[in-house]
Amino acid sequence: MLNVKYFLVNIFLIIFSTTLCICLSAYILYFYALASGALIENNYICEPRPFQWVEEPVGGYRNKPNFRHWAFGRIDGRTNAEGFRSQNEFSLKAAKGVIRIVGLGDSVMEGARVNVDGSFLGILESIIKAQGRAVETINAGVCGYSTYQERCFLERYIVQLNPDIVLINFCPNDLLPSEDPFRNSSRIIVRYLEGLLGNSQHQFSEIERSKINDAIALLRGMTDLRVFLKSVRQDQALEQILQRVLIKIPILEMKHIADKNKIKLVYVFISPGNNDLKDFLKSAGVDYVDCSLLLADEIRDVSPLQASRLIDIAVRFYRYPVIRNIISFTSLGKIDPVIAIDRISQLNEFRFQHQHRYWIDGAGHPSRRGNLLIAQAIAQYLKRGALIQ
Repeated sequence: MLNVKYFLVNIFLIIFSTTLCICLSAYILYFYALASGALIENNYICEPRPFQWVEEPVGGYRNKPNFRHWAFGRIDGRTNAEGFRSQNEFSLKAAKGVIRIVGLGDSVMEGARVNVDGSFLGILESIIKAQGRAVETINAGVCGYSTYQERCFLERYIVQLNPDIVLINFCPNDLLPSEDPFRNSSRIIVRYLEGLLGNSQHQFSEIERSKINDAIALLRGMTDLRVFLKSVRQDQALEQILQRVLIKIPILEMKHIADKNKIKLVYVFISPGNNDLKDFLKSAGVDYVDCSLLLADEIRDVSPLQASRLIDIAVRFYRYPVIRNIISFTSLGKIDPVIAIDRISQLNEFRFQHQHRYWIDGAGHPSRRGNLLIAQAIAQYLKRGALIQ
């Protein structure tokens, strides 16, 4: 006869021992990667978090409205009813005499690993108010956004707020979305490229059309944009054409949208280089603030990190949702090794920027001190141009 009590005790022990083994292995991997210098605590750069976003038909995704949770590690990631990173709600028009500045961009603008008041947009507001000027800033940054997504967001969500100034940060990875939580970015880019080819306003040579069609063919049926990006990097001609259609044309369209709605468009650079794009902005009549030299002295490469085979196996193992939930639940949310470990296998031949006082990680995100320098540079630009009275 089956001993129910004995059976249940054994089931419990099996579940308990399995969970314990998973958690122990997760902690071992966590500290192993941490000791190797992988900065594993920066888990926000390691895997998309779909619960932080909602699907968006034109841009692919956007911040979830009324989000009430931590993000970017243990940072307050709350958003308002419009999905902007703020605890305040904003009317469609600023109060009389108040300058409204909107920040549009990716995780640098959103303020990865710093609270909203520690982002350069939050600090900028404090600086301007300390000068006795009435100003209101709206943080509309979305982690992972590309230039094309920023163009869509400007037209669909920012114009209606009637801003006086729109700041857009540029990062070297803005060619394509660096996040794709709903696996719809390829389809959206294909739709955009096909629209460009059918638009008589944009003139393309036969070679350019052929290359764009090659890109469309590659993107169709592809769910991982990183694979597409590797193919692009191997074809210099294709990369140059995509730089035009996915960065320069969207910038021109944003300039047109801004001029039409009497908005001052200003780009912000924090990464060194990008001289070709800066020349393009000058020719297009778009102002920019170059903050790269302010932080450049704080960048130092360290030697490449080699990922072990153990980590490679763990990456595949921890991708199962059940395993993920068990680890997160049993650690009471204090560790999320799945997200942290997910991309450690990519550390081979990858060079982290050493963490200094101006940088919070190796992914190009400024610390609060770095954001202060950026905010001060933008405030000086606004003052010189008499954009803040």
